[in-house]
Amino acid sequence: MAEGNNNEVMIQLPWTVPQQPLYATHIEADSESKKIPLDLNVSSTDTTAISSFALSVIIALILGSLATWLAYWYGRKSFDLTKQSFDSLIEQIKSSEKITLTTNQELIKSQESQKKFELSFQRKEADRAEFRKLSFEYISTVKLTLKFLLIKLSNIEDESWAYLVENSYDKFFDTFNEQLDEDFNKLGAISLHLFLILNNKSKNHYQFSEKIELINRLVLSILSTLESKAETKEKTEDLAKKINDLLIFMTEIIHSDESFN
Repeated sequence: MAEGNNNEVMIQLPWTVPQQPLYATHIEADSESKKIPLDLNVSSTDTTAISSFALSVIIALILGSLATWLAYWYGRKSFDLTKQSFDSLIEQIKSSEKITLTTNQELIKSQESQKKFELSFQRKEADRAEFRKLSFEYISTVKLTLKFLLIKLSNIEDESWAYLVENSYDKFFDTFNEQLDEDFNKLGAISLHLFLILNNKSKNHYQFSEKIELINRLVLSILSTLESKAETKEKTEDLAKKINDLLIFMTEIIHSDESFN
């Protein structure tokens, strides 16, 4: 609001308290009545200042409260997000550790299984090689014994054979004694070693045991009962057949995985 040249110019802002009108109070003092004139010019400026200050304080309190609430809300939200992120990280770590532990356990089991398989395979191959070696050594020893017997049999006539058996059996047997005792003892040692190599739960083990024991008994029978040249020759021929049969069976055992532990 604006007035003339000598008048005051007043601009009212929308956020200010409107200026209040000025009130003048004139008090006159009459000498006769001992009244003293007093002119008081009372202004509302203090009231306006107080009102503005109060309003500012209220607004400041509102804004402060709002700022505090927003700070608390954002802080709480940030804390919740941080906690969720931390919990998620913890779960990921636990899950990763669990997966790693499971993977390591499976890897260890796989390595142990592989190691057992390799050791079992190596042991079987070693037993197989040892069995092959001892089998041929056993067969060779029996064949040498047979060859020795056949040579002795062929060098003695039927009449001499009967005479030697009847009249000087001990002397006759002594001609075989040294070589045959050595061969028979060797056969016994090899047989025992072969039994130990084979898996005693395998059906081949029992069949092999029967064949070996039969041959050993037959060899012993030839060495201890030289009744006649014909019977001895018959036993040696039977022994030769059983040796060939044993050789074939040994070959089957060598190629059978179940025969070894």
